Amino acid sequence: MVSSIVGIVLLLLVDIPVVVVNFPVVKNWFMRLFMIFILYLNYSYNVNRFLGTSGVIKAIIRSGVIIALATFILAFFITRAWQLKFQWNLKLGKSKNFQWLALILLLIFSVWFAFFNSFVTLAPSLADLLCFWQWDFSTFEVTLNSVLAAIEAGIFEETLRYLNLVILLVAMRNFKYRMIFAIMISSILFSLSHLGNLGISTFLIKFDLETTLQQVIYTFGAGMLFAVIYLYTGKLWLSISIHGLIDLIALSETPLTRIVSPLITDGWISAIIILLIPLVVTLLMMTGKRKKFMEENVGRIIAVS
Repeated sequence: MVSSIVGIVLLLLVDIPVVVVNFPVVKNWFMRLFMIFILYLNYSYNVNRFLGTSGVIKAIIRSGVIIALATFILAFFITRAWQLKFQWNLKLGKSKNFQWLALILLLIFSVWFAFFNSFVTLAPSLADLLCFWQWDFSTFEVTLNSVLAAIEAGIFEETLRYLNLVILLVAMRNFKYRMIFAIMISSILFSLSHLGNLGISTFLIKFDLETTLQQVIYTFGAGMLFAVIYLYTGKLWLSISIHGLIDLIALSETPLTRIVSPLITDGWISAIIILLIPLVVTLLMMTGKRKKFMEENVGRIIAVS
């Protein structure tokens, strides 16, 4: 156990000097995105299985949670190397454009969508699809593995999204439509990253080509939502939490969960629905005072430290 944890710490201690020395040299935005992609590959496909550990410690290490935390810490040094601040908990600035109602509705929708994301393929009726409180939660099983996997996905993927957003916003800082393009491109990168699931089987899901392509489609919509949550609140931990909640519900399904007569059985239809709903909310957030406030946050996020 000790040697495994030390191994992760050493990995981080190796990467921090590499970032401090090499990242400031890279000015090209495309190469910066490529470096973040390499970081994703480096940590996503870590082959060290830390043999000799057991129980909870083994589950934590194998889940990638420690790797995700290391990525979160590394983001501080990456943004600093680019003369920016790691804005993971940006204070809500005083602005006439900020709307508490918009924030509350956005958070309510995000929690609702976390349930809808899974139950769109499970609900036997329209009422069950729209009113998640009528669903039978006894058929779900929250395990240590599902919790750890959700935490890992939330921290790791949202940290990488933050870095991609920062790179794109800085690159397009003089472009009128920088925010919408940054959100779209970062969401495309997020959705394409799920191509790496092709061929694996995990948590009752076998990712053949069709299932993987469907995931690529609907994760684009979720990616847009996560980006908007961060840009409107400046709270990276909030988008991490919503992302983790969505994954936790999805990963807690059991064979018993699926003993229903789904209202929507076609995977492609489900993928399109899950894509469009957060996309509509994103577009609503990109109008009026909400858009202006996000633009103000963008200016604070990419301000030179």
